[in-house]
Order: sequence, then structure tokens, then C-alpha cells
Amino acid sequence: MHTEQFEPVYLQVEGPAKLTEYGKRWFHGRYELVDHYWGTLKDVFKLAALEATRWADVEAALAESGVPTALTGMTQFAMAKSIDAGVGKTTFTATAAIGVALSTTAPSTASTGSSFTEASYTGYARVAPTVGTWTNAATNATPSVATNNGALTWGACTAGTSTVIGVLVCDSVTSGAGNAIWAASVSSTVISTTQTPPTIATTAMSLSLTGS
Repeated sequence: MHTEQFEPVYLQVEGPAKLTEYGKRWFHGRYELVDHYWGTLKDVFKLAALEATRWADVEAALAESGVPTALTGMTQFAMAKSIDAGVGKTTFTATAAIGVALSTTAPSTASTGSSFTEASYTGYARVAPTVGTWTNAATNATPSVATNNGALTWGACTAGTSTVIGVLVCDSVTSGAGNAIWAASVSSTVISTTQTPPTIATTAMSLSLTGS
């Protein structure tokens, strides 16, 4: 059977591309807007530049004052379970096993135990603290806050690297499994053989709920 072979036809653009009349009007309109709001934009840029250098100072001041600044986001899965238990729709069952995971993608309240990209450096595994010793009891206040009463330390990195930007508390100690209960973003941190092991200091992680 004879099969015809076709050669691709390559188009060569001659000269620079030019704006259409519509494109010219579009750019003109945008330039007019920028010119009109330029004074405001400059103020915003100045404020952003000023604030960008002060986040570390703000966080340190909050920590010194005892204001929780870390893990405070309950996931949608956990919120639904809490509400159902609170109105008697279902019986609340304490989570049998807790696994604290490190994420290299930004977590959210919609995160599950497998929807985020978990750290993958050699030596990594979810931390599995015991329920009785890993957290201080929640306060009977608004907001109600619980903190870890011991450092959480993941396995040391012996090879590879992972850039961690999130922490999630899951109901499984197995990577990529279970449901996410709490989720939070953290400062981007590179975990490598020279920056290891990743650790959350005692009381540095807080879980909080606010009633309204």
C-alpha cells in the first residue's frame, strides 16, 4: 500500500507585527487609566515596599504578645464533621491517628489528605505525634486555642530537597492518604541536606476556632 508523505509548510513572518486599530484604542485606554490613577498607584507601591520589610517584625511582636500566628485554618471536611456532631446528627469519634504533613504547594480549606503535593526529600515522613502528648488542651475562651506542647520534628533530609510552603494536620500518618483536618501556609523554607531537619518549636503551632 502506498502512503503519501506530506512535508510541513513553514510560514515566515516578514517584518514586525503591527497593532490593529482596535489594539491601538485598547492600549490608549489603558494608558489613560494609568495616567489618571498614577498618583494613587505610586502611594500603593510605596506602602507595599514599606510593609514588605516589616512582616518579620510584626510576626515577632505578635508572638511575643502571645497572639497565635500559625496553624488556624480548619478544613471544609473538618468543619462539616464538627457541625454535624454539634447538632447531634452524628456521633463525634476522636481521630485514631494524626499525621502532620509538609506541603510544597499552597494548602487551603478545601485541601484533602491527597490533594496537595507533599514533601519528597529522602528521609521525609509525616510526623505522628500521640493524641495525648502532642497538643496542649484547647482553652475555654473565644477564640479557643490549642498549641503543641512539644516540638514537632520531621525526618532529617539525607538527599534531595523540598521547598515547604504549607503544613497540614491529617487523620492518617501515611503520605498522600486520609483527610486534612487543619491547613496553613508557612514561610517558604527550603529543606536540604544543609537545612535539616524541619521543626516546629513547642507552642509555635496553634489551632483555633472563633464563635460568632
